[in-house]
Amino acid sequence: MFLRKLQLQHYRNYAHLELQFPDRLTFLVGENGSGKTNVLEAISILSQGKSFRGAPDPELVQQGQSSFYLSCQYEWDGAEHSLEMGVQLEGRLQRRIKKDGKVLASRSALIGNLVSVVFSPDDLEIVQGGPTSRRRFLDALLSHRDPAYLQNLLQYNRLIRQRNATLKSIRTNRARLSDLDAWDSMLVNLGTEITRKRRQFLQEYEPILNQSIDQISGGKDRIKVSLFPGEARPEEFKRALMDRRMRDVATGASSFGPHRDRLLFICQDGSERDIQFRFSQGQKRSLVLALRVGQFYYLKQYLGRSPILLIDDVIRELDYKRRDYFVDLLHRCGQAFFTTPDLDGLQEAVETTGARIIQVPTLQRNA
Repeated sequence: MFLRKLQLQHYRNYAHLELQFPDRLTFLVGENGSGKTNVLEAISILSQGKSFRGAPDPELVQQGQSSFYLSCQYEWDGAEHSLEMGVQLEGRLQRRIKKDGKVLASRSALIGNLVSVVFSPDDLEIVQGGPTSRRRFLDALLSHRDPAYLQNLLQYNRLIRQRNATLKSIRTNRARLSDLDAWDSMLVNLGTEITRKRRQFLQEYEPILNQSIDQISGGKDRIKVSLFPGEARPEEFKRALMDRRMRDVATGASSFGPHRDRLLFICQDGSERDIQFRFSQGQKRSLVLALRVGQFYYLKQYLGRSPILLIDDVIRELDYKRRDYFVDLLHRCGQAFFTTPDLDGLQEAVETTGARIIQVPTLQRNA
C-alpha cells in the first residue's frame, strides 16, 4: 500500500496544499504549531474516518471558512484508488465521502481502505488511562481487520443508546420494565458476537505483541492480554442484563456489555496485576511502542498488506535502544510519515532509510 498524493483545501492552517509522495519515507520538519501534524491528521481522517487527535469537524475548517475538503490517491495490489471527504458547516453540517468517485454511506466506510497505524505522544493514555482508551484501541485495530465487526459495534452502540433512553422513560413512568425485553434480546446477540471476536483477536494479537515486547526489553518483560468480564455466553449475558435492570433504571445507563468491558495488560512476573500498577514509566513507554508495532505486524499479517505508518513526533522521546528498534521497523515497513521539530539526533535514521525531508514552513509559503 502506497499513498501517492494528498490534497487539502481550507483545512486547519492550509488554504490549499497538494503533496506528491514518490518516496517511501517522508519527514515533515517544522516548529510546534507550524502545521506538520495537520498533514498526518488529514491522512488519518481519510484512513480512519476521524482525527486521531479527537477533533470534531468544525475544528478542522480553516478560520474564516465554512467548509473543508480532503482527497488522496493511493495504490494497492497494483490498482489505483482515490478517497475524498468534504464537510460543509453552513446550516446543518453536511459530509460527503467518496471512494473511486462513488459516494460512501458514512465515515465508517472509509475504514479498511487506506490502512494506517498512528504513533502519537497521546498513546501513553492506552496504558495508563481509563478503560475507554483501551477499548478504543482494541476496537479501532479490530475494525481495520474485520468490517463486519465494525458494523456490529456501530449497531450495538445504537442499541445501547436506545436502551438507555428506555431506562430513563421507565424511571419517569413513561415506559414499562418489560419494554426492555426487545432491546435486551438484540443486545445479547450482538454483544456476545462482539465479545467472541474480541477474544479471538486477543489470542492472535498477544503473541505478536509479546514478540515486540521481548525485542524492546531484551526478554525482561512479558504480559498477558485479557478481557474482563468479556462475557460471550448468551445465557450468562442475558442473566447479567436481567440482574442489573433495577440498577440500570436508577442510573439511566446500561451497566453491562462490551461497552463496559475492560482490556487488561497483566504482568507475567508472578503478581498477576495490571501493568498500570507494576511497570515503571520507561516500561510503559516500551509497551506503548510495542502495542503500535504489534498493531502494524498484526494488520500486515492478517490483511496481507503493510499499513502506512503515521508517526507524530515520538522518535525523539525514545532512548537509544528503543530508537534502534524503531529504525529497524522502518526498514521493514512499506511507507511512513514522520513529524519532528528538527532532525537533531535523527540524522542516522534519515540516512540509513533514505528518507525525504519536507520543511513545513516552506509548504505554508507555497500553499
